Amino acid sequence: MKKLFTITFAIIFVSAISSCDKSSLGGHRMDEEEQKEKLNEIGTKFIEEIRLSNWKDVTDKMRSARRAFDEIEDDYSFDNSELEDWAEDIKDLFYSEKETYSNYTYTTTYNAMIRLSQAKGHFVQGRRGWDYNDADDFSITFYDGSTEYVATMKVKDSSTPLVLYKGTVVDSWYGRNWIDKYDINAYMPKEIELQVKCDGSKIISFALELNFSDKGKPGVIDSNDIFAFKVATSIGDYSVSGSLSLSLSEIAAKYNLMHGKKTILSTDSYIRDISTTFSVAGDDFNADDYEDLDYYDISFGRVSLNVNVLDEMSIKFNTSKYDEIIKYADKAEGADSMEEVREYLEKIEKLYDSGIYYGNNKQQASLGFEIFEDDYYDDWYIEPVLRFENGSSYTDFETFFDSGDFNSLGRRFERCLEDFEDFIEDVFDN
Repeated sequence: MKKLFTITFAIIFVSAISSCDKSSLGGHRMDEEEQKEKLNEIGTKFIEEIRLSNWKDVTDKMRSARRAFDEIEDDYSFDNSELEDWAEDIKDLFYSEKETYSNYTYTTTYNAMIRLSQAKGHFVQGRRGWDYNDADDFSITFYDGSTEYVATMKVKDSSTPLVLYKGTVVDSWYGRNWIDKYDINAYMPKEIELQVKCDGSKIISFALELNFSDKGKPGVIDSNDIFAFKVATSIGDYSVSGSLSLSLSEIAAKYNLMHGKKTILSTDSYIRDISTTFSVAGDDFNADDYEDLDYYDISFGRVSLNVNVLDEMSIKFNTSKYDEIIKYADKAEGADSMEEVREYLEKIEKLYDSGIYYGNNKQQASLGFEIFEDDYYDDWYIEPVLRFENGSSYTDFETFFDSGDFNSLGRRFERCLEDFEDFIEDVFDN
Protein backbone atom coordinates (compact mmCIF):
# COMPACT_ATOMS: atom_id res chain seq x y z
CA MET A 1 0.00 0.00 0.00
CA LYS A 2 2.86 2.39 0.86
CA LYS A 3 4.12 2.73 -2.70
CA LEU A 4 0.83 2.22 -4.50
CA PHE A 5 0.23 5.93 -5.06
CA THR A 6 3.72 6.42 -6.53
CA ILE A 7 3.34 3.37 -8.76
CA THR A 8 -0.09 4.55 -9.95
CA PHE A 9 1.25 7.88 -11.16
CA ALA A 10 4.35 6.20 -12.55
CA ILE A 11 2.12 4.00 -14.71
CA ILE A 12 0.46 7.14 -16.03
CA PHE A 13 3.81 8.41 -17.19
CA VAL A 14 4.93 5.04 -18.50
CA SER A 15 1.86 5.21 -20.74
CA ALA A 16 3.03 8.60 -21.98
CA ILE A 17 5.79 7.41 -24.32
CA SER A 18 6.07 9.81 -27.22
CA SER A 19 7.00 9.06 -30.78
CA CYS A 20 5.42 12.10 -32.43
CA ASP A 21 7.06 15.27 -33.71
CA LYS A 22 6.83 17.65 -30.74
CA SER A 23 7.89 20.67 -32.83
CA SER A 24 4.44 20.61 -34.44
CA LEU A 25 2.57 20.86 -31.13
CA GLY A 26 3.26 24.53 -30.37
CA GLY A 27 2.23 26.38 -27.19
CA HIS A 28 3.53 26.23 -23.63
CA ARG A 29 5.36 23.12 -22.46
CA MET A 30 5.33 22.29 -18.76
CA ASP A 31 8.58 21.55 -16.97
CA GLU A 32 8.72 18.92 -14.22
CA GLU A 33 7.54 21.29 -11.45
CA GLU A 34 4.53 22.43 -13.47
CA GLN A 35 3.77 18.79 -14.26
CA LYS A 36 3.75 18.00 -10.54
CA GLU A 37 1.46 20.93 -9.83
CA LYS A 38 -0.97 19.88 -12.56
CA LEU A 39 -0.99 16.22 -11.50
CA ASN A 40 -1.47 17.27 -7.88
CA GLU A 41 -4.47 19.38 -8.89
CA ILE A 42 -6.05 16.56 -10.92
CA GLY A 43 -5.25 13.98 -8.24
CA THR A 44 -6.90 16.11 -5.57
CA LYS A 45 -10.08 16.44 -7.63
CA PHE A 46 -10.09 12.72 -8.39
CA ILE A 47 -9.81 11.78 -4.70
CA GLU A 48 -12.58 14.21 -3.79
CA GLU A 49 -14.86 12.49 -6.31
CA ILE A 50 -14.22 8.91 -5.21
CA ARG A 51 -14.20 9.36 -1.42
CA LEU A 52 -16.35 6.77 0.31
CA SER A 53 -17.94 9.52 2.42
CA ASN A 54 -19.56 10.88 -0.77
CA TRP A 55 -22.11 8.05 -0.59
CA LYS A 56 -22.24 7.58 3.18
CA ASP A 57 -26.03 7.10 3.18
CA VAL A 58 -25.71 4.12 0.83
CA THR A 59 -22.76 2.54 2.65
CA ASP A 60 -24.50 2.90 6.03
CA LYS A 61 -27.57 1.09 4.66
CA MET A 62 -25.44 -1.66 3.12
CA ARG A 63 -23.60 -2.19 6.41
CA SER A 64 -26.91 -2.28 8.27
CA ALA A 65 -28.29 -4.82 5.77
CA ARG A 66 -25.27 -7.09 6.19
CA ARG A 67 -25.44 -6.82 9.99
CA ALA A 68 -29.15 -7.63 10.00
CA PHE A 69 -28.68 -10.68 7.77
CA ASP A 70 -25.79 -11.94 9.93
CA GLU A 71 -28.00 -11.67 12.99
CA ILE A 72 -30.62 -13.85 11.27
CA GLU A 73 -28.01 -16.52 10.46
CA ASP A 74 -26.64 -16.43 14.03
CA ASP A 75 -30.07 -16.62 15.68
CA TYR A 76 -30.41 -20.28 16.72
CA SER A 77 -34.11 -19.81 17.38
CA PHE A 78 -34.68 -18.77 13.75
CA ASP A 79 -35.37 -21.63 11.33
CA ASN A 80 -33.16 -21.30 8.21
CA SER A 81 -33.96 -24.78 6.89
CA GLU A 82 -36.35 -23.50 4.20
CA LEU A 83 -33.62 -21.41 2.59
CA GLU A 84 -30.92 -24.05 3.09
CA ASP A 85 -33.04 -26.82 1.56
CA TRP A 86 -33.87 -24.58 -1.41
CA ALA A 87 -30.15 -23.91 -1.99
CA GLU A 88 -29.40 -27.66 -1.84
CA ASP A 89 -32.17 -28.39 -4.35
CA ILE A 90 -30.77 -25.78 -6.76
CA LYS A 91 -27.30 -27.33 -6.41
CA ASP A 92 -28.72 -30.77 -7.26
CA LEU A 93 -30.38 -29.29 -10.36
CA PHE A 94 -27.06 -27.86 -11.52
CA TYR A 95 -24.53 -30.55 -10.61
CA SER A 96 -24.06 -34.26 -9.96
CA GLU A 97 -21.13 -36.51 -9.14
CA LYS A 98 -20.80 -40.29 -9.44
CA GLU A 99 -17.93 -42.54 -8.32
CA THR A 100 -17.27 -46.15 -9.43
CA TYR A 101 -14.46 -48.66 -8.86
CA SER A 102 -13.45 -51.66 -10.96
CA ASN A 103 -10.16 -53.49 -11.59
CA TYR A 104 -7.98 -51.05 -9.65
CA THR A 105 -9.55 -48.15 -11.50
CA TYR A 106 -11.37 -45.32 -9.73
CA THR A 107 -13.70 -43.39 -12.03
CA THR A 108 -15.42 -40.14 -11.09
CA THR A 109 -17.98 -38.65 -13.45
CA TYR A 110 -18.87 -34.96 -13.11
CA ASN A 111 -22.03 -33.73 -14.83
CA ALA A 112 -23.26 -30.14 -14.75
CA MET A 113 -26.10 -28.31 -16.48
CA ILE A 114 -26.02 -24.81 -15.07
CA ARG A 115 -29.10 -22.66 -15.57
CA LEU A 116 -29.29 -19.57 -13.37
CA SER A 117 -32.94 -18.90 -14.19
CA GLN A 118 -33.81 -22.00 -12.13
CA ALA A 119 -32.71 -20.12 -9.00
CA LYS A 120 -36.11 -18.60 -8.27
CA GLY A 121 -38.56 -18.19 -5.44
CA HIS A 122 -39.52 -15.49 -2.94
CA PHE A 123 -38.35 -15.60 0.67
CA VAL A 124 -39.68 -13.31 3.39
CA GLN A 125 -38.36 -13.20 6.95
CA GLY A 126 -41.06 -14.37 9.33
CA ARG A 127 -41.15 -14.49 13.12
CA ARG A 128 -39.62 -17.98 13.40
CA GLY A 129 -38.30 -18.74 9.93
CA TRP A 130 -38.44 -18.01 6.23
CA ASP A 131 -41.76 -17.90 4.42
CA TYR A 132 -41.46 -19.22 0.86
CA ASN A 133 -43.59 -18.68 -2.26
CA ASP A 134 -43.06 -19.90 -5.82
CA ALA A 135 -42.16 -17.15 -8.29
CA ASP A 136 -40.59 -16.52 -11.70
CA ASP A 137 -37.62 -14.68 -10.19
CA PHE A 138 -35.66 -14.65 -6.92
CA SER A 139 -36.09 -12.26 -4.01
CA ILE A 140 -35.33 -12.22 -0.31
CA THR A 141 -36.91 -9.78 2.14
CA PHE A 142 -35.50 -9.22 5.62
CA TYR A 143 -35.63 -6.55 8.31
CA ASP A 144 -33.38 -4.43 10.50
CA GLY A 145 -35.87 -3.40 13.13
CA SER A 146 -38.62 -1.62 11.19
CA THR A 147 -36.37 -1.08 8.12
CA GLU A 148 -37.17 -3.40 5.20
CA TYR A 149 -34.51 -4.66 2.78
CA VAL A 150 -35.43 -6.46 -0.44
CA ALA A 151 -32.80 -8.08 -2.71
CA THR A 152 -33.98 -9.35 -6.09
CA MET A 153 -32.45 -11.24 -9.02
CA LYS A 154 -33.98 -11.73 -12.46
CA VAL A 155 -32.33 -13.93 -15.10
CA LYS A 156 -33.11 -14.59 -18.76
CA ASP A 157 -31.26 -17.60 -20.20
CA SER A 158 -30.31 -18.45 -23.75
CA SER A 159 -32.47 -21.06 -25.45
CA THR A 160 -29.80 -23.73 -25.97
CA PRO A 161 -27.01 -25.01 -23.69
CA LEU A 162 -23.32 -24.48 -24.35
CA VAL A 163 -20.60 -27.07 -23.75
CA LEU A 164 -18.10 -25.46 -21.35
CA TYR A 165 -15.85 -28.50 -20.99
CA LYS A 166 -16.10 -32.14 -22.00
CA GLY A 167 -13.13 -34.41 -21.57
CA THR A 168 -11.27 -37.02 -19.56
CA VAL A 169 -8.27 -36.72 -17.24
CA VAL A 170 -6.27 -39.87 -16.49
CA ASP A 171 -3.67 -40.45 -13.78
CA SER A 172 -1.87 -43.68 -12.89
CA TRP A 173 0.28 -44.73 -9.96
CA TYR A 174 1.71 -48.21 -9.20
CA GLY A 175 -0.93 -50.15 -11.10
CA ARG A 176 -3.86 -48.04 -9.96
CA ASN A 177 -5.77 -45.66 -12.24
CA TRP A 178 -7.79 -42.55 -11.51
CA ILE A 179 -10.11 -41.37 -14.25
CA ASP A 180 -12.06 -38.10 -14.07
CA LYS A 181 -14.75 -37.60 -16.69
CA TYR A 182 -16.23 -34.13 -17.19
CA ASP A 183 -19.40 -33.06 -18.98
CA ILE A 184 -19.94 -29.41 -17.99
CA ASN A 185 -22.68 -27.43 -19.76
CA ALA A 186 -24.51 -24.18 -19.16
CA TYR A 187 -27.36 -22.12 -20.50
CA MET A 188 -25.62 -18.78 -20.97
CA PRO A 189 -27.60 -15.99 -19.27
CA LYS A 190 -28.67 -13.29 -21.71
CA GLU A 191 -29.70 -10.83 -19.00
CA ILE A 192 -29.11 -10.61 -15.25
CA GLU A 193 -30.66 -7.92 -13.08
CA LEU A 194 -29.74 -7.50 -9.41
CA GLN A 195 -31.23 -4.87 -7.13
CA VAL A 196 -31.31 -3.97 -3.44
CA LYS A 197 -33.99 -1.68 -2.02
CA CYS A 198 -34.29 -0.13 1.40
CA ASP A 199 -37.86 0.76 2.43
CA GLY A 200 -38.84 0.78 -1.25
CA SER A 201 -35.97 3.04 -2.42
CA LYS A 202 -33.26 1.58 -4.67
CA ILE A 203 -29.75 1.78 -3.21
CA ILE A 204 -27.90 -0.61 -5.56
CA SER A 205 -28.66 -1.93 -9.03
CA PHE A 206 -26.69 -4.13 -11.39
CA ALA A 207 -27.61 -5.12 -14.94
CA LEU A 208 -25.63 -7.48 -17.19
CA GLU A 209 -26.33 -8.25 -20.84
CA LEU A 210 -24.46 -11.14 -22.40
CA ASN A 211 -24.48 -11.97 -26.09
CA PHE A 212 -22.80 -15.12 -27.34
CA SER A 213 -22.27 -15.36 -31.09
CA ASP A 214 -21.93 -19.06 -31.78
CA LYS A 215 -20.34 -18.69 -35.21
CA GLY A 216 -18.31 -21.89 -35.15
CA LYS A 217 -19.35 -25.40 -34.23
CA PRO A 218 -22.81 -25.20 -32.58
CA GLY A 219 -22.76 -25.56 -28.79
CA VAL A 220 -18.95 -25.54 -28.54
CA ILE A 221 -16.61 -22.63 -27.81
CA ASP A 222 -14.06 -22.18 -30.61
CA SER A 223 -11.96 -19.47 -32.28
CA ASN A 224 -14.88 -18.08 -34.30
CA ASP A 225 -17.12 -17.40 -31.30
CA ILE A 226 -17.54 -13.98 -29.69
CA PHE A 227 -18.67 -13.16 -26.16
CA ALA A 228 -20.03 -9.63 -25.62
CA PHE A 229 -20.85 -8.22 -22.19
CA LYS A 230 -22.54 -4.98 -21.19
CA VAL A 231 -22.70 -3.91 -17.55
CA ALA A 232 -24.51 -1.03 -15.86
CA THR A 233 -24.29 -0.46 -12.10
CA SER A 234 -25.57 2.33 -9.90
CA ILE A 235 -24.82 3.00 -6.24
CA GLY A 236 -26.55 6.12 -5.02
CA ASP A 237 -25.80 8.87 -7.54
CA TYR A 238 -22.68 7.08 -8.83
CA SER A 239 -22.87 4.87 -11.90
CA VAL A 240 -20.52 2.49 -13.68
CA SER A 241 -21.04 1.22 -17.20
CA GLY A 242 -18.83 -0.98 -19.29
CA SER A 243 -18.61 -3.41 -22.15
CA LEU A 244 -16.32 -6.27 -23.04
CA SER A 245 -16.06 -8.14 -26.33
CA LEU A 246 -14.03 -11.30 -26.08
CA SER A 247 -12.89 -13.89 -28.60
CA LEU A 248 -9.79 -15.99 -29.07
CA SER A 249 -8.46 -13.39 -31.55
CA GLU A 250 -9.58 -10.06 -30.03
CA ILE A 251 -10.38 -8.34 -26.73
CA ALA A 252 -12.08 -4.94 -26.60
CA ALA A 253 -13.21 -3.15 -23.44
CA LYS A 254 -14.82 0.14 -22.40
CA TYR A 255 -15.37 1.51 -18.90
CA ASN A 256 -17.04 4.66 -17.59
CA LEU A 257 -17.34 5.88 -13.98
CA MET A 258 -19.74 8.78 -13.47
CA HIS A 259 -20.84 10.96 -10.55
CA GLY A 260 -24.17 12.30 -11.67
CA LYS A 261 -23.41 13.60 -15.17
CA LYS A 262 -19.71 14.14 -14.50
CA THR A 263 -17.11 11.73 -15.88
CA ILE A 264 -14.61 10.64 -13.24
CA LEU A 265 -12.76 7.99 -15.22
CA SER A 266 -13.29 6.37 -18.62
CA THR A 267 -11.24 3.92 -20.66
CA ASP A 268 -11.41 2.54 -24.18
CA SER A 269 -8.98 -0.23 -25.14
CA TYR A 270 -8.46 -3.24 -27.36
CA ILE A 271 -6.00 -6.02 -28.18
CA ARG A 272 -6.34 -7.43 -31.68
CA ASP A 273 -4.71 -10.07 -33.87
CA ILE A 274 -4.24 -12.42 -30.91
CA SER A 275 -2.61 -15.70 -31.81
CA THR A 276 -2.20 -18.58 -29.36
CA THR A 277 -0.41 -21.87 -29.96
CA PHE A 278 0.41 -24.74 -27.61
CA SER A 279 1.18 -28.42 -27.73
CA VAL A 280 0.67 -31.10 -25.09
CA ALA A 281 3.28 -33.63 -24.04
CA GLY A 282 1.88 -37.15 -24.11
CA ASP A 283 -1.58 -38.49 -24.92
CA ASP A 284 -3.41 -37.28 -21.80
CA PHE A 285 -3.62 -33.74 -20.48
CA ASN A 286 -3.97 -33.02 -16.78
CA ALA A 287 -5.34 -29.49 -16.42
CA ASP A 288 -3.69 -29.13 -13.00
CA ASP A 289 -0.20 -30.04 -14.25
CA TYR A 290 1.44 -27.31 -16.34
CA GLU A 291 4.33 -29.65 -17.12
CA ASP A 292 2.02 -31.35 -19.61
CA LEU A 293 2.30 -28.21 -21.75
CA ASP A 294 5.21 -28.95 -24.06
CA TYR A 295 5.04 -25.54 -25.79
CA TYR A 296 2.95 -22.40 -25.31
CA ASP A 297 3.03 -19.03 -27.05
CA ILE A 298 0.70 -16.03 -27.32
CA SER A 299 1.22 -12.99 -29.53
CA PHE A 300 -0.59 -9.70 -30.17
CA GLY A 301 -0.72 -7.43 -33.19
CA ARG A 302 -2.57 -4.18 -32.48
CA VAL A 303 -2.88 -2.70 -29.00
CA SER A 304 -4.70 0.51 -28.04
CA LEU A 305 -5.39 2.23 -24.72
CA ASN A 306 -7.19 5.53 -24.11
CA VAL A 307 -7.82 6.83 -20.59
CA ASN A 308 -9.74 9.97 -19.62
CA VAL A 309 -9.53 11.40 -16.08
CA LEU A 310 -12.15 14.01 -15.16
CA ASP A 311 -12.10 15.30 -18.75
CA GLU A 312 -8.88 17.09 -17.74
CA MET A 313 -6.18 14.54 -18.55
CA SER A 314 -6.02 11.84 -21.17
CA ILE A 315 -3.50 9.08 -21.80
CA LYS A 316 -3.17 7.47 -25.20
CA PHE A 317 -1.17 4.51 -26.42
CA ASN A 318 -1.46 2.88 -29.83
CA THR A 319 0.63 0.39 -31.74
CA SER A 320 -0.04 -1.89 -34.67
CA LYS A 321 3.28 -3.70 -34.21
CA TYR A 322 3.28 -5.02 -30.68
CA ASP A 323 4.98 -8.24 -31.76
CA GLU A 324 7.85 -6.25 -33.23
CA ILE A 325 8.25 -4.38 -29.95
CA ILE A 326 8.60 -7.70 -28.15
CA LYS A 327 11.00 -8.97 -30.82
CA TYR A 328 13.34 -5.97 -30.46
CA ALA A 329 13.08 -6.11 -26.67
CA ASP A 330 14.22 -9.74 -26.74
CA LYS A 331 17.09 -8.82 -29.05
CA ALA A 332 18.11 -5.94 -26.80
CA GLU A 333 18.19 -8.29 -23.84
CA GLY A 334 20.56 -10.64 -25.65
CA ALA A 335 22.68 -7.98 -27.39
CA ASP A 336 26.50 -8.12 -27.19
CA SER A 337 27.20 -4.38 -26.87
CA MET A 338 25.63 -1.19 -25.50
CA GLU A 339 25.63 0.31 -29.01
CA GLU A 340 23.56 -2.60 -30.28
CA VAL A 341 21.12 -2.20 -27.39
CA ARG A 342 20.68 1.51 -28.19
CA GLU A 343 19.83 0.63 -31.79
CA TYR A 344 17.06 -1.74 -30.66
CA LEU A 345 15.69 0.79 -28.16
CA GLU A 346 15.49 3.43 -30.89
CA LYS A 347 13.56 0.98 -33.08
CA ILE A 348 11.16 0.20 -30.22
CA GLU A 349 10.37 3.89 -29.62
CA LYS A 350 9.33 4.25 -33.28
CA LEU A 351 6.77 1.46 -33.11
CA TYR A 352 4.05 3.19 -31.07
CA ASP A 353 2.24 6.49 -30.88
CA SER A 354 1.45 7.57 -27.35
CA GLY A 355 1.29 10.52 -25.01
CA ILE A 356 -0.18 12.26 -22.00
CA TYR A 357 -2.39 15.28 -22.63
CA TYR A 358 -4.16 17.88 -20.55
CA GLY A 359 -7.26 19.87 -21.45
CA ASN A 360 -5.44 21.87 -24.12
CA ASN A 361 -4.60 18.65 -26.02
CA LYS A 362 -0.89 19.46 -25.95
CA GLN A 363 1.45 16.61 -25.21
CA GLN A 364 3.43 17.52 -22.12
CA ALA A 365 5.81 14.68 -21.27
CA SER A 366 7.43 11.72 -22.90
CA LEU A 367 9.15 8.60 -21.76
CA GLY A 368 11.91 6.74 -23.50
CA PHE A 369 14.46 4.10 -22.67
CA GLU A 370 18.16 4.49 -21.98
CA ILE A 371 20.99 2.11 -21.29
CA PHE A 372 23.34 2.55 -18.33
CA GLU A 373 26.62 0.92 -17.40
CA ASP A 374 26.89 -1.22 -14.28
CA ASP A 375 30.54 -0.94 -13.27
CA TYR A 376 30.17 -3.33 -10.34
CA TYR A 377 29.03 -6.26 -12.51
CA ASP A 378 30.81 -5.05 -15.65
CA ASP A 379 27.47 -5.11 -17.42
CA TRP A 380 24.65 -2.76 -18.48
CA TYR A 381 20.97 -2.34 -17.72
CA ILE A 382 17.96 -0.60 -19.32
CA GLU A 383 15.79 1.96 -17.49
CA PRO A 384 12.71 3.97 -18.54
CA VAL A 385 13.52 7.69 -18.59
CA LEU A 386 10.93 10.44 -18.03
CA ARG A 387 11.77 13.44 -20.24
CA PHE A 388 10.44 17.01 -20.05
CA GLU A 389 10.50 19.78 -22.60
CA ASN A 390 13.09 21.82 -20.70
CA GLY A 391 15.59 19.01 -21.22
CA SER A 392 15.43 17.57 -17.70
CA SER A 393 14.84 13.87 -17.16
CA TYR A 394 14.24 11.37 -14.38
CA THR A 395 15.15 7.70 -14.27
CA ASP A 396 13.67 7.26 -10.79
CA PHE A 397 9.89 7.74 -10.54
CA GLU A 398 10.01 7.82 -6.74
CA THR A 399 12.41 10.78 -6.92
CA PHE A 400 10.02 12.63 -9.21
CA PHE A 401 7.05 12.04 -6.93
CA ASP A 402 8.99 12.57 -3.68
CA SER A 403 7.72 16.03 -2.76
CA GLY A 404 5.61 17.47 0.05
CA ASP A 405 2.51 17.93 -2.09
CA PHE A 406 2.66 14.45 -3.55
CA ASN A 407 3.38 12.85 -0.18
CA SER A 408 0.26 14.51 1.23
CA LEU A 409 -1.83 13.53 -1.79
CA GLY A 410 -0.41 10.01 -1.61
CA ARG A 411 -1.48 9.63 2.02
CA ARG A 412 -4.99 10.80 1.15
CA PHE A 413 -5.11 8.34 -1.76
CA GLU A 414 -4.04 5.48 0.51
CA ARG A 415 -6.60 6.44 3.16
CA CYS A 416 -9.26 6.49 0.46
CA LEU A 417 -8.33 2.95 -0.61
CA GLU A 418 -8.23 1.78 3.01
CA ASP A 419 -11.77 3.12 3.53
CA PHE A 420 -12.95 1.08 0.53
CA GLU A 421 -11.15 -2.02 1.79
CA ASP A 422 -12.79 -1.67 5.21
CA PHE A 423 -16.19 -1.23 3.58
CA ILE A 424 -15.75 -4.31 1.35
CA GLU A 425 -14.69 -6.37 4.37
CA ASP A 426 -17.67 -5.15 6.42
CA VAL A 427 -20.27 -5.90 3.73
CA PHE A 428 -18.95 -8.81 1.66
CA ASP A 429 -16.38 -10.77 3.70
CA ASN A 430 -17.57 -13.88 5.47
